[in-house]
Amino acid sequence: MMHNIQDRITECRKEPFITTNANTLLRYLDRAINHACFRLYALRSAFGQMKFGVTEFQHYYLEIHGLLDYLEVYRPHMDGEQPAATTVVQCIGVFTNIPCIAQYFHTVGLPFWFIQPWSGGPFPYNVLDVVSPLDPADSLCISWHGIPFPVIFHSHMSTTEKHDTIHSYL
Repeated sequence: MMHNIQDRITECRKEPFITTNANTLLRYLDRAINHACFRLYALRSAFGQMKFGVTEFQHYYLEIHGLLDYLEVYRPHMDGEQPAATTVVQCIGVFTNIPCIAQYFHTVGLPFWFIQPWSGGPFPYNVLDVVSPLDPADSLCISWHGIPFPVIFHSHMSTTEKHDTIHSYL
């Protein structure tokens, strides 16, 4: 996994299209993921701390993966170097209230939800298609799952006791 992302970073840095800001961010994330990987490899830690280290590594990995996908796949469509996408990518997408962002995401083929406040009068926008929302029960697994870890907290999530339980468990 680490070698794969390192190879993509090396290849991306060779490209002339990468901007100074993107290169700076990529350099920062590259250093951060290397530090996180080294800490996982070299530092002894309790299981709870190790989980946080793995989470940190995963966070940096996903950030780098997203940045490289943006630079290599989506940005050429946004800049007009490649034609607009004809299909929608199966990913999470974005909620936005900025029309320019919605246009970019449409051009690239990424899902987006264009959010606008309703003022009570007639709707002032040209809507090309109205879609009905999906029922989460049909698209998400919301059933109880047998995880191999004990349940350590039963109560409302707004109580402060949840933090105490988490800290005492680690």
